[in-house]
Amino acid sequence: MDDAGLRAETLGLKQAAQSAATHVAASVMLAHFFPLESAGRFEAMRELTLVTLTASQPGQARDIARGASVGLGVARLAILRALNDGADEVWDARTRPAVKPGIWQGVPPLESAHPQEPLAGAWQTWLFKNGGEFQPLHPPAPDSEAFLLAAKEVLEVSRNLTPEQKQIAEAWHLDQGSVTPPGVWNSKARELATRHKLSEQERLRLLSTLNVAMLDASIACWHAKYTWWVQRPATTIQEKLDKTFTPYLVTPPHPSYVSGHATVSGAAAEVLKHTFPLDARQIDAWAEEAAMSRLYGGIHYRFDNDAGLTLGRQIGKVVLKRAPRKTQGE
Repeated sequence: MDDAGLRAETLGLKQAAQSAATHVAASVMLAHFFPLESAGRFEAMRELTLVTLTASQPGQARDIARGASVGLGVARLAILRALNDGADEVWDARTRPAVKPGIWQGVPPLESAHPQEPLAGAWQTWLFKNGGEFQPLHPPAPDSEAFLLAAKEVLEVSRNLTPEQKQIAEAWHLDQGSVTPPGVWNSKARELATRHKLSEQERLRLLSTLNVAMLDASIACWHAKYTWWVQRPATTIQEKLDKTFTPYLVTPPHPSYVSGHATVSGAAAEVLKHTFPLDARQIDAWAEEAAMSRLYGGIHYRFDNDAGLTLGRQIGKVVLKRAPRKTQGE
């Protein structure tokens, strides 16, 4: 959407045509990614918007139509990119590391034989060379005292969860209705945009930069996960500390280091603080809470969260430097 609006602006089209470009791009992308929605739903929304824009500014009808064409072209390019970003590659399970102490394995109740999205760390990034351009430090060795102490902390926290900690774990877990944590951060971004009365162009730039940062952070996170293949706390605790241990949240079917919630939240926080500096303290608190929610849930070690936040913040800062900056009026 942001690219469509920027392209329309570059061509000298006015605000109504820029809006047409963004709405058409959005409708085409939504139709592509949600093909099971009612036939014609997004197309109808698009046509209603174009009719409304033209009716309100009939003198710009030709430019609005041109803007719509720009939006269609940008969306087609974005879809072509999506079809070739590596997300459809098939993993060869023979490449997984040999079974040994500390290596990830499925955890009850899912008991996954294979991990989730093991090739995601190789997907095409938006603003980085690849998912390995920035990576965390080496995690503690699985036979180290630091690793065992981290597992003991997860067990102790899990045995003494407060109602507030349970609420935090659940608030950031969000199984239904939103891909979490990016969905949570998009909701917070929209709330902040409304409170601060951002313009349409400012909202588009904010949301595009935010989601680019979160996607590239996710790819970097998954690159780390499948570099180290660190086993989850439940495995360590059940093997060494308490055979009956069950975490408060269901353990996701992928390696532990680093935390996806922490990495994505660190990146998101950097983008939001750049746009809303007066809210920086609250935004940082949200990121810290998102990371801690995984410790409360019993599904991440503290070192997963700390390294994830550091990695995410680094990525967020780089995204702000590398993202295109031109918007209307700048």
